[in-house]
Amino acid sequence: MSTGTSAPATDGRLVFATVGAVALNTILRTIIVTMLLLILGMGPLRILDGAHWPSDVLAGYALGLAWTITVLAIGLPWAAGQKQTEDYPGSARYRSGY
Repeated sequence: MSTGTSAPATDGRLVFATVGAVALNTILRTIIVTMLLLILGMGPLRILDGAHWPSDVLAGYALGLAWTITVLAIGLPWAAGQKQTEDYPGSARYRSGY
């Protein structure tokens, strides 16, 4: 096992957040399954490699999941509001022709 500080697992957190967001926005089941396998497979491999402790990987997964939920909870309503604003004939963007 690694003797350095490694908590929480940053690589797991980043992959979970990035791939999770893409998987949630994709309707293709094969891509979703592939991404979930990537997410769930990376943690045990990092433990077997000796790069992280199991608690580090679980903490990375938890932080990645929390980040994905936060981004989707804030981003989806914001994106929906932006779409409505852009399509509204009274908006500056509509008047300027962009």
